[in-house]
Amino acid sequence: MPDFRFVGISNTGRTVQGVIAADTGGEAKKKIKKMAAHHKVKISKIQKRKTYIYKIQKNGDKPVTGEQKAFTKQEVQQALSKLGYKVLKIQPKIGLLTLKPPAADLVTFVRLSADLLREKLPFNEVLQLLSNDLNNPTLRDAVRQINNDLRQGKDSEEAFLKQEKALGKFTARMLGLASKSGNMADIYESTAKFLERNAEFRKNMRQALIMPMFTLLILFGACIFYIAYIFPETAKLFLKLGSELPPMTTATLQLSDFLIANMPIFMVVMAVATGGLLYFLRTPQGKFFKDRYILKFPVIGPIVHKTTIEIFCRVFYSLYSGSGENVDAILVCRFFICFIKN
Repeated sequence: MPDFRFVGISNTGRTVQGVIAADTGGEAKKKIKKMAAHHKVKISKIQKRKTYIYKIQKNGDKPVTGEQKAFTKQEVQQALSKLGYKVLKIQPKIGLLTLKPPAADLVTFVRLSADLLREKLPFNEVLQLLSNDLNNPTLRDAVRQINNDLRQGKDSEEAFLKQEKALGKFTARMLGLASKSGNMADIYESTAKFLERNAEFRKNMRQALIMPMFTLLILFGACIFYIAYIFPETAKLFLKLGSELPPMTTATLQLSDFLIANMPIFMVVMAVATGGLLYFLRTPQGKFFKDRYILKFPVIGPIVHKTTIEIFCRVFYSLYSGSGENVDAILVCRFFICFIKN
């Protein structure tokens, strides 16, 4: 989750600035405007923290390149100059599409963290060691940012939730609460088991649905071929022989001609409808709708219901058995209760 810095002027003429985290620039502006209206501050500038690529040199040595996150290019240049480096080049890193880390890498990170915590290794050293060994750049940057936030004294739950896009909402919440409990290793172990079982469940589900989906696709293609080619050609053959077609056959032939003539329009409508459905399922209302009615599916519903109950019991035990923040554990598990009831 990117950081945004705002600069404003209060009613007394004092300069006010702060940093908030938001998923997008629009969301950041809304939060800042709401806060500015409450505290009567006039916002003059909003800056996003970016990643800059620099090239530096010191005492005639070989130039070195690296990356640094900052709000402006001048901040990077000033920081490097104070360290005695000669700045050769600084440019913003081109923002490519950030992909979510693979489930295997995430499970490895969580499980290794649990093993190292059982060996009584300090948590900051665990994050430092793993951040140097992670291969996935998205996960590596997320772990490093969490480590930096914790060193600055930020709340552990807030630090992990800022990286929920890389870790996942459930994983970020669990690991954030683990830092406040008395059994971090157990919660990390439980989270790793959940991620492993979830990945295995999705893999088995995909494998089980490959053949039915392939069969439906073949049947759909066969129906389209029959309506678009076989049926019209057969009906036109009878017309050439002078036979009178039944009313139902005539209506079906007209429908076939209509579908063929307007096929591009129907394809565009289907693509728009599919895209709209996928977008709706990503919204909070769509996720609630999907989670509520998926339990009513004939075959998938009972499997998801039993899996959810098992996850709820295991997660609730791991969280509530800790010595602290049991109220937060109940609040987290409340979402599972609502899911099961619905």
